[in-house]
Amino acid sequence: MNNYKITNQGIAHIAERLLTVCKTTAFDGWLDAELIESTRSQEMLGAWASELEDKLNSGDGDEIEISSDLTKSGHVEWLSVPDDCVVTNEESTEWNDDLDGYIITFANGDVAHTQMNTQEDKLHANYGYRYLARYTEYDSNLTEKQSALVDSFVSGINRTLNENQAIEELIALGIVTNEESDETL
Repeated sequence: MNNYKITNQGIAHIAERLLTVCKTTAFDGWLDAELIESTRSQEMLGAWASELEDKLNSGDGDEIEISSDLTKSGHVEWLSVPDDCVVTNEESTEWNDDLDGYIITFANGDVAHTQMNTQEDKLHANYGYRYLARYTEYDSNLTEKQSALVDSFVSGINRTLNENQAIEELIALGIVTNEESDETL
């Protein structure tokens, strides 16, 4: 499996493309020069990059949609990045029931380990939620690039777990129905 990662140059390309095709009100100034380095801007650009990485990793194309309500033209626009803004590393990701986590093996034989945990801190907003954690003490001596890919993988799994667990809570509380949650997912 190829695991694509958008580089910093790619994130800059995403910001430039969004500034070019989107209405000035679309991002409430978060892409303006004085705010572009802010945490909020970087999170937003990271979300666009993550969506594009997911699309690339799915093998279902190399661009994502920019909604018509965001664009200056009022039409759907597309977001992609040049090939030199994407890095890839072949890897194998395998679920291990005994470990209750993933073992990630890179093409060069390096290995990374993860394991599912439950948030036990009652003061934490996600108390009781399951999450994937890295266990670096068992990893091979990973390169910086490999480590970033593992972190990105873990982050993506946790984002999905969080969203699903939050929706399950809303259903249990009767705030949304199963049908409404299907539309959200």
